[in-house]
This record gives sequence, structure tokens and C-alpha cells, in this order.
Amino acid sequence: MPLYWSWVPSSPAPRPAVPTPKVLLIEDDEASQYIYGTLLRRHGFDVRSARFGGAGLDAARADPPDVVLLDLGLPGVDGFHVLRELKGDPATCHVPVVVITVHAFEHDRERAMAAGCDVFLAKPLPPSELLAILRRTIALPLAALREPSFVVPGESAA
Repeated sequence: MPLYWSWVPSSPAPRPAVPTPKVLLIEDDEASQYIYGTLLRRHGFDVRSARFGGAGLDAARADPPDVVLLDLGLPGVDGFHVLRELKGDPATCHVPVVVITVHAFEHDRERAMAAGCDVFLAKPLPPSELLAILRRTIALPLAALREPSFVVPGESAA
């Protein structure tokens, strides 16, 4: 009587649980908020958004994120004020703040850095560069980020 062997591939080893990195996006421009939010969500980030500086401060204090993406040109309470408040509050002073703005003159960069900015970026910014900077800024292991489910025009799928 012949013996039949069935081969069942073993399931891949489970990946270690990595907490979902939390990003607070403080951006008044709806299109930028949509683009950055979509990009980050598709790469495994938990994104919360605020369109005004005061709302961003409230969100950061209520549940401090792993990183803040901050536009400087906000209506009402501007990004410089938000930055000073975040860095001056014991509940949020440890949170890295990445400024991403069209206000990219040298005096804007100097002012942001003096207020406590951790990284200063000028718009527009290639998506791959933003993701790499966020990963380094919050020291994420590569396993924390998902592979993209889409390819951004002009970037390779690799």
C-alpha cells in the first residue's frame, strides 16, 4: 500500500507586535491634509488631523502623538506659537515636531528651530523622503511601516 504524504506549508512566523505610530497632522490646507493623511495611513501610521493651531494643541495634550507634522501658516494661532506651546508643555515637550511648510525662507527656518522644531522641511516634499524622515525622527523599526498599497507617480515600487 503506497504512502501518501501531504505537504502543508507552515504559516510564516508572526511579526512581533509593533505599536502603530501616531502622527498628529496640523495643517489648514484641505488638499495637503488629504494627501499627507492618505500617504501616512497607507504606510501604517495612525493619523489624527487638526486644521487650526488651537485644535492641534488640544489634540496633542489630550493624547500625545509620536510625532507632530506642523504647518507654520495656520490661521489664528500660527505654527510658531503652536511649536512654542508644544515644546513648553511638560506633557508634549518630548514629542518631535516636524515642520513642513511653504514658508521656507532662512528666517522662517531659524525662527522655527529657535522655537524647538526638530526637523524643518520645505513643501513640496517627495513622499519617500517624508516617510524616511518620520521613521528616523521617531526611531521606528522598518517592520513598523507597511509596504505601500500604491505607487506614487515618479517613485519606484521597490
